[in-house]
Amino acid sequence: MELSDEQFKGSVYDYDTGEIKAARPVVIDFFTDWCGSCKAFAPVLDTMARKFDGLIDVVKVNITKSDALANALNIQGVPTLLFLRPDTKRQETMVGAATPAVMERAITDYLL
Repeated sequence: MELSDEQFKGSVYDYDTGEIKAARPVVIDFFTDWCGSCKAFAPVLDTMARKFDGLIDVVKVNITKSDALANALNIQGVPTLLFLRPDTKRQETMVGAATPAVMERAITDYLL
């Protein structure tokens, strides 16, 4: 699901206050429409969303449309993944596309 800046702040993470609003662990994919690596990585993220359905949420933020959000979270390149775990307020970042095995391991290690 692609979120606007306003939707992101209201339902996932309010970066102004530092409040994680997500009800369960979430992977945020920061991407752009023109990024070849982002397009190639999208099926991996879709697979992870299905595999961990009900345990985590996977959302997408197009930084071209949400540049204030990208700036506030210091997103320097795409794809960048942000892993948020509301119960511990843990945040981890991964830059670049990953293989399915690496993604599964990151989700398990960071979120579950």
